[in-house]
Amino acid sequence: MKRIALLLALQAVMTLSVMAENEYMYVYGHIGLYSDVITIPVDMIDSICFTAPEPIYDDPVTDACGNTYRVIRLGEQYWMAENMKCDKYDEGSERPGQTIQADLFTVAPYYHDGKNAVSEYSEKLTPELRAKLGYLYNFAAYMGYTEEEAEAQTGDYDETNPRQGICPDGFHIPTMAEWEAAVLYIASMNPGRAGAATHLKAKEGWFIDQSYTDRTGIDTYGFCALPAGMASLDEGGKTIVNPKIGKEGFFGTTDAQNNYGLNRSMEDAYDSMFGGGELKNMAVSVRCVQ
Repeated sequence: MKRIALLLALQAVMTLSVMAENEYMYVYGHIGLYSDVITIPVDMIDSICFTAPEPIYDDPVTDACGNTYRVIRLGEQYWMAENMKCDKYDEGSERPGQTIQADLFTVAPYYHDGKNAVSEYSEKLTPELRAKLGYLYNFAAYMGYTEEEAEAQTGDYDETNPRQGICPDGFHIPTMAEWEAAVLYIASMNPGRAGAATHLKAKEGWFIDQSYTDRTGIDTYGFCALPAGMASLDEGGKTIVNPKIGKEGFFGTTDAQNNYGLNRSMEDAYDSMFGGGELKNMAVSVRCVQ
């Protein structure tokens, strides 16, 4: 009776080159930074199946407001798979139990919930989607700083002393280096393929011009990044607006350069992540890492 062997390969994780010679199949597998050649007798192979990798979920986490967030694994890191949406610091943070004021638009701590944000995609921003986008926080708010502490912070943050800030207990605000580690992990697992942003973006919620539909998110790891935009003032300097909502996502980090808080960002029509900075009074999304 013929023996049956099933060869499985993870799509977007393993690259295969197959050659059959002298009744043997030689499979060249490339997984991340490692490669090998596997020899398999042809009479042992019944079929070859390719399957997409499934996200690796960890135990969910709950913030000080009672919101529960999914947690996913990226390499050796564990990330919250949703944007923060709480105005209260958790008990283990630097400012336990304190709350953040809304819509101050100053260097002093504030958050913006985005419920009334206006952009060219406003008609597509249903209440359900706005709720998923989470809150936007300025540098002081997500770091758990006073206005003076926020102004004083500059340079790379000390990674040996993680800053919990607005994150739930057990999680902290990522550094630029921790974001870079996530990007490098995705690149190592997907050589020669779409950039990190494509793998991190949610499959829905990005309002992309039809000419860029090949750059929509595939959410390979369950990270579900959404374009919550960035809160800023209108030209009159009196009203908070968010013209980038539905188009771009900005994610705060602990690092700063003078008056700028550094962030990682994604845009609708690009498959790569970007690094940059915005004035510390502007409000961005927060993803926490463990």
